[in-house]
Amino acid sequence: MHKPIISTFVNNKDQAIRVMEAGAECILLDDPKYSIRYIKNTAPSKYTNDHDRLQNIIDGVREKYSNCEIVFNTDRVIHNEDLKTFHNTAEFFCKNNVNTFRIMDTGLVNLVCREYPNVKIQLNTETGNNNYKSFMFWINSLGDHLDKIVLSKELDIESITDILAKTSASAELQVHGNIMLLYTRRRVLESLDLPKNEDGSTLAFLQEKTRNEESYPIVDNVHGSYMLHSKKLCLIEDLPLIMDSTLALIRSIMIDLRGTDTDQLCDTVRVYKSAMDSTLDTGGFDANHFKSILPRFESDFTKGFFNRNTTDKAAKSKSNYSIDNIDKNNSESFSGISKDKNDGIHTNDTQNKTNLQKIGEVCDVVKENSMVLDIETDNINLHLGDTIIIDTPEGNVINLKVTWIKNLLQDNLDKISSKGFYIIKWAKGSVRKSNVYVKL
Repeated sequence: MHKPIISTFVNNKDQAIRVMEAGAECILLDDPKYSIRYIKNTAPSKYTNDHDRLQNIIDGVREKYSNCEIVFNTDRVIHNEDLKTFHNTAEFFCKNNVNTFRIMDTGLVNLVCREYPNVKIQLNTETGNNNYKSFMFWINSLGDHLDKIVLSKELDIESITDILAKTSASAELQVHGNIMLLYTRRRVLESLDLPKNEDGSTLAFLQEKTRNEESYPIVDNVHGSYMLHSKKLCLIEDLPLIMDSTLALIRSIMIDLRGTDTDQLCDTVRVYKSAMDSTLDTGGFDANHFKSILPRFESDFTKGFFNRNTTDKAAKSKSNYSIDNIDKNNSESFSGISKDKNDGIHTNDTQNKTNLQKIGEVCDVVKENSMVLDIETDNINLHLGDTIIIDTPEGNVINLKVTWIKNLLQDNLDKISSKGFYIIKWAKGSVRKSNVYVKL
């Protein structure tokens, strides 16, 4: 077992000190110019600019908690007109020995590494980088600049375990709070006659047509518009799994309750800290108890994608083919499957691994009708009409006829003859992380 630290967003000195008292060890600071989701405190402020406000937070926290980790967060894509003011903000944080920046814009990552060599990067992969190959690219590119990778909320536990095992990257996982579904620079609510908050932002709710109890908050501010999930993420029941030694590279867990009352934020931090302490005390973790004492919001809780994408499961159960299990007593044998040859999947007799060549693996499934293959060998000559053999992590085997091939630029190909990423047609179902073979 290991115990990750708790990180959370704060926007004033009092809130920062109180979340530290509750058990947080890392605070995330937003500058509203560079944060899509910054929620301005609507109470009257004595500060004439945000640097004064941020300075007050930094000084106040360090006076009481000298070991507190402080991180500058920016999740905006930075354009040319933003660069001058960004440099001013970056220099402000560096002057105050805040030398860890959390960045989503990969272009900005490269700029910061080049112009601020002492800054450590926490790479926010919320909008992409969902396979270990892309993680390895950034680990190799950033080198000593990389502090940790903030994991995408679209990754399930199996994907997270696989990525961390193959990359050895320190990581952070959001365990509680708001889930952003989409963002656009367009202010989609601006033309509507809706009341505005003090900071000029507008809040509206999109009603789910078939689920009357669900509505999705849409926030319109100076950076554009973003929509949040109707429910809040809550992984408190999965803390023993997150704290298991196999996931020791998850060094921090994040609570994102920006815009929430400070009391509710502190109570949430306190419950997660207590739950982790209880988890370390073997046999003392009561998931239902801790979930029941979490602050309640108007929205319900969800685990999101963490326990596997339920739409993948549903799609798999509705597929028009059946899958046989591999003989667990003979790991060298493959069992064929059935059914309709028109879907490209057909029955083969039992095969032996010695007659097969591994060519790569399935690294993603795209819109449930195609899969992305990571071909790892140049010794390959796979043509349209050939059959590949997919060995899934669950111990199932699928013989799939290749009916079309595309590269990542969506060009149609008639064969695969070298290393790289390729897209091929696939029936519905989750086969991520499956090994892919061809007959010798």
